[in-house]
Formats: sequence, C-alpha cells, structure tokens
Amino acid sequence: MKLKFVNLYLMSRYLNFIGININYYMLKSYYRYKNNANHNRIQWTPQHWQPDCSVDYIANKIIEEEIDILCMSVFVWNSDFTYQIAKKVKEINPLIKIIIGGPDVNVLSNNDYFEIHNYIDYVVYGDGEEAFCKILDSILDNKPIEDGINIVTKEKVYPHRVFFDSDYNTKSNFLSEKDILKNHLLEIRESTNDKFSLEVRWERARGCPYSCSFCDWSSGLHNKVKRKKSSWKEELDFLFSCPGVVVSPTDANWGMYEEDIEITKYAVDNGTFYVTNLSKLNKERVYKIYDIMIKGKKTKLPKVKLSFQDIHEDVLDNISRPDISWKDHKSLIQSFKEKNPNIGLVAEIIVGLPGQTISKQLDQLNEFKNNGITNILCFFWELIPNSPAYKEEYQTVHELKVDSLVLLKEDNQDFKSLADVDNAIQTGKPGWSKSNIVIGNKTQELPDILTCFALAQVFNKSSGKGDFSLLNNSVCENIYKEMKLTADLIKETKILGIYSKKHNCYVSIDKYFIDMDFETMMNNYGSTVKV
Repeated sequence: MKLKFVNLYLMSRYLNFIGININYYMLKSYYRYKNNANHNRIQWTPQHWQPDCSVDYIANKIIEEEIDILCMSVFVWNSDFTYQIAKKVKEINPLIKIIIGGPDVNVLSNNDYFEIHNYIDYVVYGDGEEAFCKILDSILDNKPIEDGINIVTKEKVYPHRVFFDSDYNTKSNFLSEKDILKNHLLEIRESTNDKFSLEVRWERARGCPYSCSFCDWSSGLHNKVKRKKSSWKEELDFLFSCPGVVVSPTDANWGMYEEDIEITKYAVDNGTFYVTNLSKLNKERVYKIYDIMIKGKKTKLPKVKLSFQDIHEDVLDNISRPDISWKDHKSLIQSFKEKNPNIGLVAEIIVGLPGQTISKQLDQLNEFKNNGITNILCFFWELIPNSPAYKEEYQTVHELKVDSLVLLKEDNQDFKSLADVDNAIQTGKPGWSKSNIVIGNKTQELPDILTCFALAQVFNKSSGKGDFSLLNNSVCENIYKEMKLTADLIKETKILGIYSKKHNCYVSIDKYFIDMDFETMMNNYGSTVKV
C-alpha cells in the first residue's frame, strides 16, 4: 500500500522562514518501532509540504501516485485548504482511506463533523502515535480497530489517553527516519533557492501545565507534561548537519527544566537555535537562556522575544494567563538591557482579548517604549477549536463575538478585487486561509480591535524612526475612523483584509501596515489630519 502525508507548512516571505513540523517522521518512527513488519508493507511516499500549490494540483498528484492511505495534518493556517484537498481526492477515488489529525481538528466539539466532512474516514485527536498505529494495523490487516485510542470514526469515539511509552521514551522519536528527513530538508532548501530559514520544530517536552484561554496545547485535553529521555545531543547534531536549518523547540515552556539550560548552551555553540516559547513563571531561568542565546558561537541573536500577550493584570486574569507582574518584568528587562544594550527586545501581544481597550493599548505601548522594547509582534485572536475560549461558557461570560473570516496570505498579489478572493476560495487557489477571529468582546468592538492592531504597527515604524510622536490620542482617533470603515467592510465581506493603493490589490491587515512607511503614517494619521 502507498501512503502519502500532507502537511502544508507555515511560510512567511516577510520573515523569510518556513516552519517545518516533523510529525510525519515521528509517526512513521513509532510505527516502525511498534510493528516493523507492517511498517515495511507500506510504500512511504515523499511528504507534500508546499502551501502555495492549488487544491487541484495537490489532489491530482495524490491520484497520479495511486495513493491508498492519505494522512493530513490540520493547523489554523491550513485547515480549510486541507479539507478541500481531502474532499477533492475522495470524490475522484472513493476507495482511498483518509486519516486527519492535528491541533485544528474539532471532531469532539462539533457534533456535525462527519456531516460536514463525510469524506474523512478516521480522525485522530490528541497525541497521534498510538492512534496512527491502530489505524494502519486495521487497514493493512483488514480488520476492525483493536483497543482504539484517540480515534473518532463515523461509528465510534474511542477513549483518550496521554501518549507515554516508557521504553520508547528513551529513544529518539525521529532519528530512525533521518535519511528521508534529511532528503526532505534538502528538497525544501533546493526548491526555495536558499531564500528561507528552515525552522525545524524539535520536541523535548510535550504538553503544558497551564490553561491559557487562547491556547490549545495537548488539544485542551489535559495539563500533563511528558519529557523525552532520548539523547538530545545526537538529535541536535543530526539536525545541525542539515544545511540552513534553525532548530526551534516546540516545548510550551522552555526553561521550565534545568536541563533546558544545558541544552541551550550546547545548541547555540553548535548550530542555529532559537526559542520562541519560554517559561511563563521561571523568569530568572528565562533571562539566563537569553544571555546564553545571544552569546553562542554559532547562534548570535540581534533580538529576543518576550511573550506578554498583554501587561494589564485584569486582561491576563480574563485569559487565565500565568505570569509575573509588569513591575517585575520591568526590573528584569532593565537588568537585561544594562548587560546587553545592543540587543533588541520584541514584545509579543494579542489584540481582541477581553478587558482590552484602545486607551490601554496606548498605555501599554508607551510602557514598552519607556522600557526599551524595540518591536511589537502583534496577532489577532484566532479562536482555535480546542482552546478553553472555544467553549460557550467562556464566550458568554466575556461576551465574545466570533466570526469565520478569510485571511489573506501576506505575499499574494492576485486579489485585485473581492471577487478574486472569492474565486480563489471556490476554485482552491492558494493565497488564503479561514479562521475564527474574535471581532468583539465586553470591552471592544471590531474597530477598536483593528485600531489596537494598527497602533502596534505604528509603534514599530516609530521605533525604527526614533520618533514616537504618533503615540497619542489624536492619532488613535484618526486611525479609529479609518478602521471603522474597514470593520464595516470586513463584516460585510467576511474577509479580514484591506485594499492597498500601494499594491493595487487587497492585502492582509498586517501587510497594509507593515508596508506603510513612517512618513505615510504621519501624513495619514498625524494629529492635524482630518480623516
């Protein structure tokens, strides 16, 4: 039997990176370990990862290769597009078996899942290793699933179990597949002409002990953390041997374990190593990791990222975010800046959180400015299916307003009109995704949220210029007037985008502001402007 794995990677031409999830190789490795005989009965074809191909192209490729088992991973950035591929493939070949899994699977919370996606045969929820083995054994041996775990079919919901195999936990969960993984990484490198950083997601610990409202670690099923006992040096040495690779841990709280210090020291001296998810509460250890990362022999970072989401305690309480106080953050930041005056600090925040307002955003940005933050990484709140905030009770308490909106990819130049966007969706052309976006809450409506997002981009341009005069109430009012018109159009069209005269097409809100220079912002929103 021939098996194909489809996982459309997250790719950013602005940040010049491709996020590489090695879940295919991890699943394949565990199946080899559990049932080597059946593993060898399968012809494992190369993974399809390219996010910029059409639905028809990918579906036809799967049909041409005469695939028997199609495995697909759904994330917030590729979910709707992936489902379109699955549907198209099943229409052409009704005999193909389709297995779908990933963090964006909502089969447990959506009673109509199989009515909407009747072309799916098996859904994997939670940890996928055992489910993958059980499903493949059932297909290959032509028998019912035995002792199913973390699987849902049209007929049955199988029980949940946190994955932990004590013997396998001491072994690498991907090095048995290192040859095909290396070929995969080389193929990406060659096909992108060395233009992108290949960020390989490397797992040391799985799970998170916290329950932030916006997050879906472990698909919201538990708060246990399981840590690998395999040789991390052997795994890192292999990954660093692949050209152009940046290793980025997938752990939810890097720095929670003392071992993370030792790993970081080794990694930054032997390759490019970048941590994006650091411990929420072990801040002394976190800043120690920052110090290590910026002084590595191979990894030399010009900036580090600080994940706040928001600095106001009432907002953090509303999203059950564990964190130290802003006062304590400031003390740590000042100490870090004194030792590392030339290292930039990037603040990660989310807009649309309950309790936020435009005035609080302005206050927050001024706090960032006064404490040495140089850039803002700002996200709209995408409500993911397995997060606590997806539950009706949470949405009722905080009066969340959520809408399924089309998101425009940052590099697309083909959407000259809204009809072009609709045509791309209907015909399966790339350049878009869909997501549930928070467009209002107890303290904000969509124009407020858009204004808060725009202000973060104003901060970035102001920081680059060394002129923060646009961070004032008059500018907020002028931006709000434009965003009110934008919000009305978004609600009408269900497209989270804006027409850019500079690009002569519809673009994402991100691109609209990122490509706007400081002088244009000053002309458009300066305090004397009447919008």
